[in-house]
Amino acid sequence: MITLKQIQYFLSVSETLNLTKSARDLYISQPTLSVAVKELEQECGVPLFHRNGPKIYLTDAGIALREEFLKVMRQYDRMQEVIDSGSLDDKGIHFGYSPVIGSEIGPKLYSRFTRKYPSIKIQIREGAGSDLLQDLYDGQLDVVLTGHRYSFSEKWKDVFNTFSIRGSNLHYCVSADNPMADKEYVTAEDVAANPIILFGDTFPITKRIEEAFQQLGLTLNIVLKSSQIYIISRLIADDIGGGFLPLEAGRRYPGIVPLKCDFSELIAGPKALLYWAKGNVTRPEIRKILQIAGEEFSD
Repeated sequence: MITLKQIQYFLSVSETLNLTKSARDLYISQPTLSVAVKELEQECGVPLFHRNGPKIYLTDAGIALREEFLKVMRQYDRMQEVIDSGSLDDKGIHFGYSPVIGSEIGPKLYSRFTRKYPSIKIQIREGAGSDLLQDLYDGQLDVVLTGHRYSFSEKWKDVFNTFSIRGSNLHYCVSADNPMADKEYVTAEDVAANPIILFGDTFPITKRIEEAFQQLGLTLNIVLKSSQIYIISRLIADDIGGGFLPLEAGRRYPGIVPLKCDFSELIAGPKALLYWAKGNVTRPEIRKILQIAGEEFSD
């Protein structure tokens, strides 16, 4: 069985390509390190390094194994962070939502839950759906509110339980100082003529918006992409550019005017799902937040 120490030794040598330097960095003798590397090669059944005198190089198998070992160490580091944080003793709820989906429902769900169960601590994280679902899979989150498309992906479709919940409608938003603020509605041509700020490329809605304008034969003047709804909103309010925001977010920030679009069907906000790990519903805290979501926000 491959041990954590063997992984650490191998990764050090694969980085330095120098047994002497790695042995010094690891505070062990070079013969000890050489033996450890040979034992790992025997365990894997293939050479992991080419040896040419004092020089060594990774074989194709070594390169592939390095990538897998790096994943293992990232997971190990995340596990250690969880242990060090003391969250293993935390009986509260860690709730994540993506801003495009949950800017309206997320805060309301938090408010309803804390009013009904003030003794249960709930921590909120905002981010891209793909990142939140990875954290849910890793056990760092308990419940995630994000788009329904992830439930069809090969990576996640059989991993989580889900149920449908109301999402947020997108509106094109501009600064109150922008000439378009007085319009009753805007056209796609209006949007393309104005600088625009979008969510980052990890947000599926960004791809949908870009593809919709390509279908219309229009090119967006993108000045910035950000994963933070606050940054996007402040830049819109400062008239750096327009942008698509959930209606609730557009109304919440002073100096921003949400406008109706004559192409809204092309950029309709994604359907929303609540995700949680299979088997995790046995925790009473999880059952409580799912019950409130189902009673008040189900689609």
